[in-house]
Amino acid sequence: MKINRKTALSMTAFAALLLAAVLSVTVLGSHYSKPETYAGSIQALNEKKADIEKLAGSAAAASAAITLMPGDFGTPIADKLADLSGYFLLIMCTVYIEKILVTLGGILAFDILIPIGLILLAVNIFWPSRFQKTALRIISLGLILVLLVPVSLSISGAVEKQYEAEIQQTMQIANQTSEEIQGTAERTDDESLWSEFIEKVKGGGTAVLEKLKSTLSSFTDAVAVYIVTTCVIPVAVLLIGLWLIKTLFHLDIRMPGIVPARRQKKEREE
Repeated sequence: MKINRKTALSMTAFAALLLAAVLSVTVLGSHYSKPETYAGSIQALNEKKADIEKLAGSAAAASAAITLMPGDFGTPIADKLADLSGYFLLIMCTVYIEKILVTLGGILAFDILIPIGLILLAVNIFWPSRFQKTALRIISLGLILVLLVPVSLSISGAVEKQYEAEIQQTMQIANQTSEEIQGTAERTDDESLWSEFIEKVKGGGTAVLEKLKSTLSSFTDAVAVYIVTTCVIPVAVLLIGLWLIKTLFHLDIRMPGIVPARRQKKEREE
């Protein structure tokens, strides 16, 4: 039986796609399912986690120390520092999610999503236009899962390096302030010593209050940096990845629950 050129090319492409699906599971899947593959990313996330824990500890210590001051002198600032714990918890949860994604992403991509996409592309050779868009969406999702955390970590690391010195200085100032206040509180509860402590500072109570405000402001800036690098940048990388895939493959990829404004307007007019 003689096979024409077109059929031969189709069968070759079919076999190549099936072989690629097998290699994705046996070679890439095996490699990207090992924790050692992500040693650099995991180390970076562990270092970030340790820095956030230190920052949260310094904020808690500063808040507790300020509450030792007599009266309501620093209570508002202590309350604001205590409120930062919610943001630290959010950042920590995001770091743990990234640690899960960095290992799970490779398994989902190369063991499940990409092989399924390649098989659908192979089937599409004999049944054109039936599975092509679905296959490209699945493969694109797999690639996004693999690249999301490493790319976002690279960008986050570059941003955090610019603010590393400021964050370290914030923790040092907060710890120093906490030790000064706690040292005074341990000696006696007599308000005269507090007055003496305040008077020693150039500018008196106003200067102490400004120092506490500066400490709060530094912590707020540090939290803002970590929210941007840990939460905002990964989302931005995800959206940019979806946009690039949509542009390259002309796929209509939308985030769940997001309806374009034009479509909403059209539906209202109808």
